[in-house]
Amino acid sequence: MPALRFTARGAVTLPDTLQIRVGTTFSARLPVGVAQPDRELTLDELDANVRHFTRGGPRARPVTRLVLSAVGADHPVLATIASLRRLGIDRVVVHTDPASAASCAAAVDHVAVFVRAPTDLEALERVERLGVTVPLEEEVLPRLGTLLSGVRALRPQRVVLAWPFPVEGRSPPPPAEEVIRAIEGCGTLLAGLPFTVKGLPPCVLAPLRRGIPDLSERTGRTTNRWYVDVEHQQDRALLFVPDVVRFAKADTCRFCEIDPRCDGVADAWWRLGLAGALLPLREGEVS
Repeated sequence: MPALRFTARGAVTLPDTLQIRVGTTFSARLPVGVAQPDRELTLDELDANVRHFTRGGPRARPVTRLVLSAVGADHPVLATIASLRRLGIDRVVVHTDPASAASCAAAVDHVAVFVRAPTDLEALERVERLGVTVPLEEEVLPRLGTLLSGVRALRPQRVVLAWPFPVEGRSPPPPAEEVIRAIEGCGTLLAGLPFTVKGLPPCVLAPLRRGIPDLSERTGRTTNRWYVDVEHQQDRALLFVPDVVRFAKADTCRFCEIDPRCDGVADAWWRLGLAGALLPLREGEVS
Protein backbone atom coordinates (compact mmCIF):
# COMPACT_ATOMS: atom_id res chain seq x y z
CA MET A 1 0.00 0.00 0.00
CA PRO A 2 1.43 3.44 -0.91
CA ALA A 3 2.44 5.73 1.95
CA LEU A 4 0.11 8.63 2.70
CA ARG A 5 0.63 12.06 4.17
CA PHE A 6 -2.26 13.96 5.71
CA THR A 7 -2.29 17.65 4.82
CA ALA A 8 -4.70 20.54 5.29
CA ARG A 9 -6.04 19.65 1.84
CA GLY A 10 -6.60 15.98 2.69
CA ALA A 11 -4.57 12.79 2.32
CA VAL A 12 -2.06 12.60 -0.53
CA THR A 13 -0.03 9.67 -1.78
CA LEU A 14 3.67 10.11 -1.15
CA PRO A 15 5.45 10.18 -4.51
CA ASP A 16 8.26 8.12 -5.97
CA THR A 17 9.53 11.13 -7.94
CA LEU A 18 11.85 13.89 -6.78
CA GLN A 19 12.11 17.20 -8.64
CA ILE A 20 15.14 19.34 -7.87
CA ARG A 21 15.43 22.87 -9.18
CA VAL A 22 19.16 23.17 -9.80
CA GLY A 23 19.52 26.62 -11.33
CA THR A 24 17.98 30.03 -10.76
CA THR A 25 16.99 31.81 -13.98
CA PHE A 26 14.91 29.55 -16.19
CA SER A 27 12.65 31.48 -18.55
CA ALA A 28 11.74 28.56 -20.83
CA ARG A 29 9.40 26.90 -18.35
CA LEU A 30 5.86 26.80 -17.07
CA PRO A 31 6.03 28.88 -13.87
CA VAL A 32 4.58 27.60 -10.60
CA GLY A 33 3.90 29.34 -7.33
CA VAL A 34 7.39 29.06 -5.80
CA ALA A 35 9.72 32.03 -5.45
CA GLN A 36 12.80 32.04 -7.69
CA PRO A 37 15.86 30.87 -5.74
CA ASP A 38 18.60 33.43 -5.14
CA ARG A 39 21.40 30.96 -5.92
CA GLU A 40 22.04 27.61 -7.55
CA LEU A 41 21.92 24.37 -5.62
CA THR A 42 25.45 23.05 -5.14
CA LEU A 43 26.38 19.56 -6.30
CA ASP A 44 26.94 18.53 -2.67
CA GLU A 45 23.44 19.74 -1.77
CA LEU A 46 21.96 17.93 -4.74
CA ASP A 47 23.70 14.68 -3.76
CA ALA A 48 22.52 15.03 -0.14
CA ASN A 49 18.93 15.53 -1.22
CA VAL A 50 18.96 12.54 -3.57
CA ARG A 51 20.43 10.38 -0.79
CA HIS A 52 17.77 11.64 1.62
CA PHE A 53 14.88 10.73 -0.67
CA THR A 54 16.22 7.44 -2.00
CA ARG A 55 16.52 6.11 1.57
CA GLY A 56 12.80 6.36 2.25
CA GLY A 57 11.62 5.66 5.77
CA PRO A 58 8.62 4.66 7.89
CA ARG A 59 6.52 7.62 6.65
CA ALA A 60 7.92 7.87 3.14
CA ARG A 61 8.79 5.74 0.15
CA PRO A 62 12.15 5.72 -1.66
CA VAL A 63 12.13 7.79 -4.81
CA THR A 64 13.25 6.10 -8.02
CA ARG A 65 12.67 8.93 -10.48
CA LEU A 66 14.53 12.21 -10.60
CA VAL A 67 13.58 15.42 -12.40
CA LEU A 68 16.29 18.08 -12.67
CA SER A 69 14.94 21.49 -13.67
CA ALA A 70 16.67 24.73 -14.70
CA VAL A 71 19.66 22.84 -16.09
CA GLY A 72 21.55 24.58 -18.88
CA ALA A 73 23.95 23.21 -21.48
CA ASP A 74 27.12 21.67 -20.05
CA HIS A 75 25.96 22.15 -16.46
CA PRO A 76 28.25 20.13 -14.13
CA VAL A 77 25.26 18.20 -12.78
CA LEU A 78 25.14 16.29 -16.08
CA ALA A 79 28.46 14.66 -15.23
CA THR A 80 27.02 13.31 -11.96
CA ILE A 81 24.09 11.39 -13.45
CA ALA A 82 25.82 8.00 -13.26
CA SER A 83 26.58 8.44 -9.55
CA LEU A 84 22.98 9.50 -8.87
CA ARG A 85 21.70 6.37 -10.57
CA ARG A 86 23.80 4.24 -8.23
CA LEU A 87 21.78 5.66 -5.32
CA GLY A 88 18.65 3.97 -6.67
CA ILE A 89 17.44 6.34 -9.39
CA ASP A 90 16.23 4.45 -12.45
CA ARG A 91 14.94 7.35 -14.55
CA VAL A 92 16.33 10.86 -14.94
CA VAL A 93 14.47 13.69 -16.68
CA VAL A 94 15.88 17.16 -17.35
CA HIS A 95 13.78 20.30 -17.82
CA THR A 96 15.81 22.70 -19.90
CA ASP A 97 15.58 25.36 -22.58
CA PRO A 98 15.49 24.39 -26.28
CA ALA A 99 19.03 25.62 -26.95
CA SER A 100 20.42 23.32 -24.22
CA ALA A 101 18.36 20.23 -25.02
CA ALA A 102 20.88 18.53 -27.29
CA SER A 103 23.67 18.90 -24.70
CA CYS A 104 21.49 17.38 -21.97
CA ALA A 105 19.96 14.53 -23.96
CA ALA A 106 23.00 12.28 -24.01
CA ALA A 107 23.21 12.10 -20.22
CA VAL A 108 19.57 11.44 -19.27
CA ASP A 109 16.52 9.34 -20.15
CA HIS A 110 14.26 12.17 -21.25
CA VAL A 111 14.57 15.89 -22.01
CA ALA A 112 11.55 18.16 -21.51
CA VAL A 113 11.37 21.62 -23.05
CA PHE A 114 8.76 24.37 -23.24
CA VAL A 115 8.14 26.01 -26.61
CA ARG A 116 6.24 29.21 -27.19
CA ALA A 117 7.32 30.24 -30.71
CA PRO A 118 8.39 28.43 -33.91
CA THR A 119 11.94 29.69 -33.42
CA ASP A 120 12.14 27.58 -30.23
CA LEU A 121 11.93 24.45 -32.39
CA GLU A 122 15.03 25.10 -34.49
CA ALA A 123 17.45 23.74 -31.89
CA LEU A 124 15.40 20.57 -31.35
CA GLU A 125 15.63 18.96 -34.79
CA ARG A 126 18.11 16.22 -33.80
CA VAL A 127 17.25 15.82 -30.13
CA GLU A 128 16.23 12.30 -29.09
CA ARG A 129 14.16 11.27 -26.06
CA LEU A 130 12.34 14.58 -26.33
CA GLY A 131 9.20 15.83 -24.64
CA VAL A 132 7.61 19.13 -25.68
CA THR A 133 5.23 21.23 -23.59
CA VAL A 134 3.21 23.99 -25.26
CA PRO A 135 1.82 26.43 -22.66
CA LEU A 136 -1.76 27.44 -23.49
CA GLU A 137 -1.04 31.11 -22.84
CA GLU A 138 -2.72 34.12 -24.43
CA GLU A 139 0.22 34.94 -26.69
CA VAL A 140 0.63 31.30 -27.74
CA LEU A 141 -2.93 30.46 -28.79
CA PRO A 142 -2.91 32.48 -32.07
CA ARG A 143 0.14 30.51 -33.30
CA LEU A 144 -0.81 27.14 -31.81
CA GLY A 145 -1.32 25.58 -35.24
CA THR A 146 2.07 26.73 -36.50
CA LEU A 147 3.74 25.47 -33.35
CA LEU A 148 2.09 22.05 -33.51
CA SER A 149 3.00 21.69 -37.17
CA GLY A 150 6.65 22.18 -36.25
CA VAL A 151 6.34 19.87 -33.23
CA ARG A 152 4.97 17.06 -35.42
CA ALA A 153 8.09 17.23 -37.55
CA LEU A 154 10.27 16.62 -34.47
CA ARG A 155 8.56 13.28 -33.66
CA PRO A 156 8.79 13.81 -29.88
CA GLN A 157 8.10 11.05 -27.38
CA ARG A 158 5.52 13.21 -25.63
CA VAL A 159 3.59 16.43 -26.20
CA VAL A 160 1.76 18.29 -23.41
CA LEU A 161 -0.73 21.10 -23.96
CA ALA A 162 -0.68 22.82 -20.59
CA TRP A 163 -3.08 25.40 -19.18
CA PRO A 164 -0.78 27.47 -16.91
CA PHE A 165 -0.61 27.24 -13.12
CA PRO A 166 -1.39 30.30 -10.96
CA VAL A 167 1.66 32.45 -10.18
CA GLU A 168 1.51 35.59 -8.06
CA GLY A 169 2.00 38.71 -10.14
CA ARG A 170 1.28 37.04 -13.49
CA SER A 171 -1.86 37.54 -15.58
CA PRO A 172 -4.43 34.74 -15.64
CA PRO A 173 -4.49 32.44 -18.67
CA PRO A 174 -7.15 32.62 -21.40
CA PRO A 175 -10.53 31.22 -20.30
CA ALA A 176 -11.09 27.54 -20.95
CA GLU A 177 -13.57 28.21 -23.74
CA GLU A 178 -10.90 30.11 -25.73
CA VAL A 179 -8.37 27.35 -25.15
CA ILE A 180 -10.82 24.69 -26.36
CA ARG A 181 -11.55 26.63 -29.55
CA ALA A 182 -7.83 26.88 -30.27
CA ILE A 183 -7.29 23.14 -29.70
CA GLU A 184 -10.32 22.28 -31.85
CA GLY A 185 -8.78 24.23 -34.72
CA CYS A 186 -5.69 22.02 -34.56
CA GLY A 187 -7.44 18.65 -34.72
CA THR A 188 -5.66 17.36 -37.83
CA LEU A 189 -2.27 18.44 -36.48
CA LEU A 190 -2.87 16.59 -33.22
CA ALA A 191 -3.81 13.35 -34.98
CA GLY A 192 -1.02 10.86 -34.44
CA LEU A 193 0.78 12.95 -31.82
CA PRO A 194 1.36 11.38 -28.37
CA PHE A 195 -0.27 14.32 -26.62
CA THR A 196 -2.06 15.01 -23.35
CA VAL A 197 -3.94 18.06 -22.06
CA LYS A 198 -3.07 19.25 -18.55
CA GLY A 199 -4.75 21.80 -16.29
CA LEU A 200 -8.32 21.34 -17.54
CA PRO A 201 -10.63 18.54 -16.37
CA PRO A 202 -12.41 16.11 -18.72
CA CYS A 203 -15.83 17.69 -18.23
CA VAL A 204 -14.54 21.08 -19.41
CA LEU A 205 -12.72 19.44 -22.31
CA ALA A 206 -15.85 17.49 -23.35
CA PRO A 207 -16.44 19.59 -26.53
CA LEU A 208 -13.16 18.19 -27.89
CA ARG A 209 -14.65 14.69 -28.04
CA ARG A 210 -15.91 15.40 -31.55
CA GLY A 211 -12.36 15.57 -32.89
CA ILE A 212 -10.50 13.58 -30.22
CA PRO A 213 -12.38 10.27 -29.82
CA ASP A 214 -9.83 8.95 -27.28
CA LEU A 215 -10.12 12.02 -25.04
CA SER A 216 -10.22 9.87 -21.91
CA GLU A 217 -6.66 8.77 -22.65
CA ARG A 218 -5.48 12.35 -23.13
CA THR A 219 -6.18 13.59 -19.60
CA GLY A 220 -5.29 12.44 -16.12
CA ARG A 221 -4.17 13.46 -12.66
CA THR A 222 -0.99 15.40 -12.02
CA THR A 223 1.78 13.04 -10.96
CA ASN A 224 2.77 14.18 -7.50
CA ARG A 225 6.43 14.63 -6.59
CA TRP A 226 8.71 16.06 -3.95
CA TYR A 227 9.94 19.54 -4.88
CA VAL A 228 13.39 20.70 -3.74
CA ASP A 229 15.14 24.02 -4.25
CA VAL A 230 17.66 26.02 -2.23
CA GLU A 231 15.00 27.08 0.29
CA HIS A 232 13.24 23.70 0.51
CA GLN A 233 15.69 20.84 1.05
CA GLN A 234 15.40 17.36 2.56
CA ASP A 235 12.85 17.52 5.43
CA ARG A 236 11.76 20.97 4.23
CA ALA A 237 10.95 19.78 0.73
CA LEU A 238 7.49 20.56 -0.65
CA LEU A 239 4.88 18.22 -2.05
CA PHE A 240 4.02 19.52 -5.51
CA VAL A 241 0.37 18.89 -4.63
CA PRO A 242 -0.80 20.61 -2.44
CA ASP A 243 2.21 22.75 -1.34
CA VAL A 244 3.10 24.18 -4.76
CA VAL A 245 -0.18 23.82 -6.66
CA ARG A 246 -3.65 23.56 -5.14
CA PHE A 247 -6.61 22.21 -7.04
CA ALA A 248 -10.31 22.77 -6.42
CA LYS A 249 -13.47 20.90 -7.37
CA ALA A 250 -17.17 21.70 -7.32
CA ASP A 251 -19.42 19.98 -4.82
CA THR A 252 -21.06 18.12 -7.71
CA CYS A 253 -17.73 16.49 -8.59
CA ARG A 254 -18.35 13.86 -5.91
CA PHE A 255 -21.08 12.43 -8.17
CA CYS A 256 -18.69 12.15 -11.14
CA GLU A 257 -17.41 8.70 -12.16
CA ILE A 258 -14.18 10.32 -13.37
CA ASP A 259 -13.48 12.02 -10.03
CA PRO A 260 -10.75 9.61 -8.81
CA ARG A 261 -8.58 10.37 -11.85
CA CYS A 262 -9.24 14.09 -12.19
CA ASP A 263 -7.38 16.99 -10.55
CA GLY A 264 -10.19 19.46 -10.90
CA VAL A 265 -8.99 23.02 -11.60
CA ALA A 266 -6.23 25.13 -10.11
CA ASP A 267 -7.82 26.79 -7.11
CA ALA A 268 -7.16 30.38 -8.22
CA TRP A 269 -8.62 29.78 -11.69
CA TRP A 270 -11.67 28.09 -10.15
CA ARG A 271 -12.33 31.12 -7.96
CA LEU A 272 -12.03 33.41 -11.01
CA GLY A 273 -14.46 31.26 -13.00
CA LEU A 274 -11.99 30.73 -15.85
CA ALA A 275 -12.79 27.04 -16.27
CA GLY A 276 -16.56 27.41 -16.44
CA ALA A 277 -18.92 24.85 -14.92
CA LEU A 278 -17.63 21.50 -13.64
CA LEU A 279 -20.24 18.84 -14.41
CA PRO A 280 -20.38 15.19 -13.32
CA LEU A 281 -19.58 12.67 -16.05
CA ARG A 282 -20.10 8.98 -16.61
CA GLU A 283 -17.23 6.87 -17.95
CA GLY A 284 -18.72 6.68 -21.43
CA GLU A 285 -18.94 10.46 -21.69
CA VAL A 286 -15.17 11.00 -21.94
CA SER A 287 -14.36 8.53 -24.69
